[in-house]
Amino acid sequence: MKNVLAGMLIVGLVYASSAQAAPLAAARQPLYLGAGLSENSVSGWGNATGFQFFGGYNFGRINPGVRTPIDFAVEGGYMDTGDFQRLVDTPGGAMIVDNRYQGPWVNGVFTLPLNHEVDLLGRVGADLGDDSGLMGGIGVGINMSHDAQLRFEYVTRQTVDSLQANLVFYPD
Repeated sequence: MKNVLAGMLIVGLVYASSAQAAPLAAARQPLYLGAGLSENSVSGWGNATGFQFFGGYNFGRINPGVRTPIDFAVEGGYMDTGDFQRLVDTPGGAMIVDNRYQGPWVNGVFTLPLNHEVDLLGRVGADLGDDSGLMGGIGVGINMSHDAQLRFEYVTRQTVDSLQANLVFYPD
């Protein structure tokens, strides 16, 4: 999974470096949809590969007229960590135990454009599912076209930490 995420990052960076400088994000629709894969970890359980899907609404600039613009969006989605497994010794012998976290979440997402191709992302919100509580994250978005962005994020929750690769679509 880490090789897939690294490969997607390399492809995105190569594409972004060769893309024409055009204000891609400025003319996008405010409503968007996304989905992706995640490499999840839980202390004492190791790693599991999961998925997420989400939708959002970009309210636009929170600081108009400032040299460094920041956009604010609200996202809601669903995540599934995949199965974590570990070996547990019991009186009857060793047993494999599974654990999984899943459920809805809602976040505020702040976007700071570095240039026309790359954005910095920050998020804060709440997990409303099995790992309920505060969540937050940081990442980078690579604008692939007017209608698509590739995001790489590190997201942390109460129990689960995730390295995510998501594809975001801005339908017209």
